Amino acid sequence: MNNCSVTICGFGALFKGVHFTDTEIWPMSGSAYERIRGEDFYRSDGPDPWLIDPNSSWYQIWWTVTVAAAFLTAFIEPLMLSFKSYPGLYPYDDAAAFAEYFLLAIFAADIVINFYLPVVERRRMKLITDLKLIRKKYCRKMFRVDLVGLVPWDLVAMALFEVESKDNKTASVLALLKWFKLVRCYRIFALFQFHEQHNKVVSQLMITLARNITPIYVQYIFSLYFSITTFATVGFGDFRPVSVVEVGFVICFMMFNVMSSAYIIGTITLLVVRSDERTREYRERMLAVNEYKLQHNIPKSLFESMTEHVELFFRCQEHSDERVLASLPSTIRRRTLRHLYLPQIQHCYLFKGAKQKLIDAILAAGRVELYMPQVEVVSEGDHVNDLYILLQGGIELLNPRLTSTLMTSSSSASEDLLLGETGASKHGGRRMLLLPGDCFSEVSFFTQIPNLEAARTLDVCRVMLVSRAAYDSISKDFLLGGQQVLTNLLNRCMERERLEVRIPRDDTQDGYYRHQQAVVDLARVRCIVMQHSQHVSESRVFEFLSAASRGDEGMMRRMLEQGHEINACDYDNRSALMLSCAKGHTSCVRALLESGADCKLRDSSGSCALMEACKSSNASIITDLLRHGAKLNMEAATLAGHLCRAVHDGDMRFLYRMIHAGANMAACDYDMRSALHVAAAEGNLAAVKMLVGDGNAPISVLDRFGNSPLDEARRVGAQTVVDFLESCVTELEQNQSLAKFIRQRTTDLLQACACGDVIRVRSLLERHVPPDCADYDNRTGMMLAAVKGHLEVVQELLRWGGDPAAKDNFGTTAKSEAVKYGWTEIVQLLQREEELKSMVA
Repeated sequence: MNNCSVTICGFGALFKGVHFTDTEIWPMSGSAYERIRGEDFYRSDGPDPWLIDPNSSWYQIWWTVTVAAAFLTAFIEPLMLSFKSYPGLYPYDDAAAFAEYFLLAIFAADIVINFYLPVVERRRMKLITDLKLIRKKYCRKMFRVDLVGLVPWDLVAMALFEVESKDNKTASVLALLKWFKLVRCYRIFALFQFHEQHNKVVSQLMITLARNITPIYVQYIFSLYFSITTFATVGFGDFRPVSVVEVGFVICFMMFNVMSSAYIIGTITLLVVRSDERTREYRERMLAVNEYKLQHNIPKSLFESMTEHVELFFRCQEHSDERVLASLPSTIRRRTLRHLYLPQIQHCYLFKGAKQKLIDAILAAGRVELYMPQVEVVSEGDHVNDLYILLQGGIELLNPRLTSTLMTSSSSASEDLLLGETGASKHGGRRMLLLPGDCFSEVSFFTQIPNLEAARTLDVCRVMLVSRAAYDSISKDFLLGGQQVLTNLLNRCMERERLEVRIPRDDTQDGYYRHQQAVVDLARVRCIVMQHSQHVSESRVFEFLSAASRGDEGMMRRMLEQGHEINACDYDNRSALMLSCAKGHTSCVRALLESGADCKLRDSSGSCALMEACKSSNASIITDLLRHGAKLNMEAATLAGHLCRAVHDGDMRFLYRMIHAGANMAACDYDMRSALHVAAAEGNLAAVKMLVGDGNAPISVLDRFGNSPLDEARRVGAQTVVDFLESCVTELEQNQSLAKFIRQRTTDLLQACACGDVIRVRSLLERHVPPDCADYDNRTGMMLAAVKGHLEVVQELLRWGGDPAAKDNFGTTAKSEAVKYGWTEIVQLLQREEELKSMVA
């Protein structure tokens, strides 16, 4: 901060005569000046004792005297030039000479006073109290004006040219230099300007009349009238043309006068009207604020703040960025914003490492607002919807939660000091000074939690505000930049936490409490920022995957150009390529493959992009994936599950796409059953031919139960499949399969008979299983059914031609087994069957 300047804290009701600088001067009230003098934030030694207080009563009287002297100059100088016998101060002994000397002394003294008078600048809104800077600014502009109005240039010229009083003609010409003294009248315009803007007692009509009507001596009025009418060739008409040439000259001269007069009158009218309109608008606003105060009984302090902000807004709205740059092309507007605010934005830690395009977008989206001193921009607990970046001035951050009795006690008063820019506090101090380029309330803005600290202005501050909607739009357009901003925020939180932990704490109980409280708060902020950063990252991944799922190729390309991770996955490890393949978006798949998407990734269920393409029935996507080296790199059991399900459902197209995608047809499930086993068991000849012919599926592979596809076909009685598979194997394999089939069907029939499963028995017999097939002891199914007493099974076997007289290796028959176990009905049935066969024989 500059030690030679302090800020204007208000604008008041009386003009205090501070002189002009490079920019317009603002009058200020006594209370405002007292607030400046009492502000020791920037100055430790107080103001210079040689400074003149504009609020003092003697200076108010002096300024009134200078304004009266300016009025007197405006009246005397034209009068003396027009009606004195000899121009100048000659003969130096009359009343006019005394007036000249008197005015000369007043304005000379005023020049000396201006070297010690504080300077108020409108552009920076600073009250400059450094004497060197005051004199430098005064000499650069207004000193020259005052010097021109002070020196009697007519007397100097007469002395240089040695003109005596008798030389009336030359002296009259040199006397015109008296007009330079009229520059003193700028004080009159300053007086009228102040009353137009601040004096609400006198009406604007009276001010306008007083400004435009000035009493002048009667002879002076008549002389001015005579000169103007003669010049315009109206009125007295002293110029009379005689010849044609003179008539033409007078015509041209009159036309020139008419056009010049019209231009001058129009220009003056425009300037006066525009000035009056602006003054009227300002007065109406101030009167409205005054009426509002009276209606709602606004306190005096609050009313002063309201009027100060209204005046600040009124004076700055014409020069605001939005109004000035709105009509300019985007390139010029961007260059202007860079010139004005780029250093401050680049200094902000949030945008460290960000690209220039992101910073330009922030500059274009932000709006600049002005805040008066001692104004709380944001309070603790507020929900912040704007990102605040300080561009000019100073702001103090306060943490009200630490202002307990412990914090304000005398033992810890030394800790309640301004802190450095790093943000770390000494034993948990609660104040921090922000300089141009710093941001505040950024944690609340990004995480959407209540604000943790209050921000109060120390002087007139210029702050850039970026709304949440604008920043969200920018972060979507610049993904890498938005992620970098969050990373910088997280790093700053971690840095402040580490710095706070390393600071040696006070040994007192109060110091220990404040230190621990600060560490806990910073740790909590860090956790919140980390959670928010992770949430934002997941949201952007979701947007990218959603674009891939719905086929929004343009959105995908924009996000990829902005640096989004192309292989980002969701909670199921599904990538954008998998989703595009599953939905059949060919253009999106090609865009992802061209951008380098990994086509070999697998999700949590074991699926891959090529499998999703096979499911979506899109041959072109499968071809594109295979061209980029994609494979069905899935677990064998998972792949076998898809193949077996396709065969079971009869989905021949999906089976063909899987074969075209290079699926391993030898893949087996948990029972070691391949797709060919299922096809043979289902009797699906087309699937068997496709698996064997196109997929080169192995025919001799055995499952967990030792069965081959040929065995499965024989078991279900699919003779066409059996014939096809037998044509693909050797004769030895055929015989082995047949023998296995016979053993298997015998075992199945005997088990069904023993269990009394008449339906199973009937099914086997219908598939040409011999009813008298026996085990290794030559025990038939009828014997086993007779032992268990299964009458229906015995009847079914007899119906299919079973022999009731068959004997096992021990000479036992079915009838003897029934007699042995007391199954009378079975005995009678078998006896009748034997008698019937003997009669037939």
